[in-house]
Amino acid sequence: MKTVLLLTDFSDNARNAAEFAIALLGYESRKYVLVNVFIEPLTSASDAIPVIDVLERDSKEGLINELAFLRSKYDKLGVQLDICPEPGGLLFALDRLTEEHDVEFIVLGSHGASAKRKPLMGNNAAYIIKHFKAPMIVVPSDCRFSSPGHVLLAVDNRPYEQLTILQPLLDIIEQYASKVSVLNVQSGSSEEVTKTVEHDQVQAALKNIPHTFYREWGKKVSLGLVDFINEHNIDMICMIDRDRTFFDNLFHPSVIKKMSAKTQVPMLVLHDRKES
Repeated sequence: MKTVLLLTDFSDNARNAAEFAIALLGYESRKYVLVNVFIEPLTSASDAIPVIDVLERDSKEGLINELAFLRSKYDKLGVQLDICPEPGGLLFALDRLTEEHDVEFIVLGSHGASAKRKPLMGNNAAYIIKHFKAPMIVVPSDCRFSSPGHVLLAVDNRPYEQLTILQPLLDIIEQYASKVSVLNVQSGSSEEVTKTVEHDQVQAALKNIPHTFYREWGKKVSLGLVDFINEHNIDMICMIDRDRTFFDNLFHPSVIKKMSAKTQVPMLVLHDRKES
């Protein structure tokens, strides 16, 4: 059975992201696991054990409360839910969990650029994107679930290492009969843009799905995406994390936070990186 990891810091934003993911992905053949990571303190050996016990207790209590809330909403629908308090750093915890489970998605919320509280998204999101191959769903704080009738796929003119990386996107599109827009944003002029292998690959992947290709020139990629999302009523954006590409800049924490604040559109992040 596939597992969806719901990262939580017990905030309303994390709870909203969990509810969004359950509504989007559905209830069959998958288990949702609420994950909270508590940092082990840097204290002397004599003090460490009682402090760790308190942190673990608080983590378990918070997870039990979140689990009770979700069960009150979804138990009758047959949603499988579990909890996992994890000591140590976030990357270490996720590394262990992705080894032990068939992780289908990692889900987390993003606060807007004006959020006063340090968000779970923060710098952690960039690290998660770069270190794990599991697809990510990033849900802005004010985003509420609605069927993704119009999905945007952002492309960068480079061929994919593995076309199969698009399958999570295709599954969502087919489930909701979504219309798809494929957008390439170039900072240079239109004369520099030609048809690419990536175009042919996307065309092949979407052959039975209604889709339209768009190109925009003379803009920063993040600005071009935000403008397109707002002008075309996009319900979800899919971006591909790749090796050494200008898309790397999109996964900087400050850029994702600004995009989330300006669009309030959920992001699906897929990975197309060479095997190391």
